[in-house]
Amino acid sequence: PQVMKGLDGIYEIFTTHYVIQEDHQYGYRPITKASFAIEYHFFGQNPLVSHLINALLYGFLCVFLFVVFKKIFKFSSDENLFLLLAVLLFAVHPIHTEVVASLKNREEILCFLFGLMAMYCFSQPLILKKIYFYILGFAFIVLSILTKQNGVVFAMLIPLQIYFFNINYDKERTFSIKIFNKFVAPKLELKKHVCNVLSFLKNNSKKVLGFLIILGISFTIAYFSIKIPEVHLPTNSEVEYWHNPNFTQPTFEREVFLFLESNLFYLNKLVYPSPLLFYYGYNMFPFENVFTLKTIVSFLIFLFLILIAISLIIKKHILSFSILFYFISISIFLNLFMPIAGIVAERFVFIASWGFCLGIVFLVFSILKQPIVQSLVEESKSNLKLQKNYVPIVFLPLLLIFSYQTLQRNKDWKDGFSIVQADIQYLNNSFFANSYYATKLDISSNLYNNIGVITKMTKHYKRAIEIYPDYDKVWNNLGRIYFEEYQNIDSAKFYFTNAIRINPDNHYAQFHIAYINQIQGRIEEAKAGYIRTLQIYPKFENALLLLSNLYLYQFNKVDSAYFYNQVAANYYPNSESVLLNTGNFYLFTGDTLNAVEKYEAAFKINPNNKNNAKSLYEYFIKTNNTTKANNYENF
Repeated sequence: PQVMKGLDGIYEIFTTHYVIQEDHQYGYRPITKASFAIEYHFFGQNPLVSHLINALLYGFLCVFLFVVFKKIFKFSSDENLFLLLAVLLFAVHPIHTEVVASLKNREEILCFLFGLMAMYCFSQPLILKKIYFYILGFAFIVLSILTKQNGVVFAMLIPLQIYFFNINYDKERTFSIKIFNKFVAPKLELKKHVCNVLSFLKNNSKKVLGFLIILGISFTIAYFSIKIPEVHLPTNSEVEYWHNPNFTQPTFEREVFLFLESNLFYLNKLVYPSPLLFYYGYNMFPFENVFTLKTIVSFLIFLFLILIAISLIIKKHILSFSILFYFISISIFLNLFMPIAGIVAERFVFIASWGFCLGIVFLVFSILKQPIVQSLVEESKSNLKLQKNYVPIVFLPLLLIFSYQTLQRNKDWKDGFSIVQADIQYLNNSFFANSYYATKLDISSNLYNNIGVITKMTKHYKRAIEIYPDYDKVWNNLGRIYFEEYQNIDSAKFYFTNAIRINPDNHYAQFHIAYINQIQGRIEEAKAGYIRTLQIYPKFENALLLLSNLYLYQFNKVDSAYFYNQVAANYYPNSESVLLNTGNFYLFTGDTLNAVEKYEAAFKINPNNKNNAKSLYEYFIKTNNTTKANNYENF
């Protein structure tokens, strides 16, 4: 609704939560939401324009990656092949399909884009004459965080960049391939390194002080950019066990387990991005024991990469920078510092994947003995041309395969149903995916006599219950299917009762139990059930109308019947059901004229109600109003 106000909704977007629904309000991401409002103002609701903007933003991001890191790395034109291949690998990587093809994830693109702008500003040497660049850089960090909170990682990536590339830049020390051949078994001389560090601090005190100031300001800005919205717009959202078990039942063992599973998941999807899925969540990573083959492998890979990064950090090596960039960017999504809703998601690795691409390209260059910085190469000039042509040929199959897979994955993201339909075969253990798929089938299909769809819905709702039996809404949905589609009242009552057992405030289940009691002749229980429903949710239209009818037709309490009917009319003055019920009330009390007036008002809302048309036709025939009688006869 805010987006559909166009430019008039901008102020509201910047002063309210990101998500605003009846039962929960949370988050503060005004930048992307405002971009959609601006887009809506000029183009209306136009999916083509929305997707085009996402694709163009992604294209611009990839170009800007090249521009920014060329400046950060201080590459000459002869050294661009390394960076170009890294950008191409990033651009075609299938794991980014969710970010571009799912419109909501424009926030990921803009978040990274603002972060890159900050990195560009801090690519200047640490001198006071460039202070306006730093101020602009801090502003871009704020914009990145206001786009999505994971922009906070740039508060750490900026100091990382400054350490590696702005202080005592040394081209040979930064990119020497000789280091790579030694890092597997580094010979660290602790005393020598300590002396070097102390000597560096003494000789570069101003630069070190500037670095520490930027580090402090970055963390301060990041803290307040998140804290201020939290204070003024506190979260009102209940997280469930199925979002992530560590939200409601945290244990140290499971935290370690999910951290290691998440770590391996992201690395695996970056190396082999198949299958890609729209959602994961509970229980895609079943927890029994911390020590499994997967978690041990994950820990060893994590330890190996961290040791490489640490061993090369003093040398300011490109591989160390790549690994640290990756882990800093992905750190907030590894279920280590806080549980993540959904446990993992492909969009979470978007920024981190740039560090991965840099590292992979570096490794290939090193294995093929391809120079990254040509001045370091000892081979004769005659060999350089062959080597420079050889590397792209090696990368070409990978780029083509990834491009093909990305184009195929785009098709799955055509709409909200196609993506679920494509992925559900791989999500047998995901509670939310099974429940969501069944709900999508309900929304997207015509269920009337469609036994195949109804059977599929039932199957996936039941599978969701098998995975996680303590979610009342799934029980309620199964009850509704058995009541409305199978017309099996006993089974429906079983499912509704379980929904109430889990959540006594489930007003839908309370209403259906009351209605079942009514049709089975237990009028007092039905009345109590409707009253209980309205205590939970006073605006429940059907409960108000049926309770009104019970008082009118079963208990002959006209005043009570009128009261509940009027409550419904106040809430829903333009509802066909309310108008028809009001007409029935007038008819029961002998006020035919007012009854007919309400029936006609209901007919204007829904001319397809043949029963209403027939009643009005018969009335006007009896009252000799031929014109109106003929009109309703046509319907």
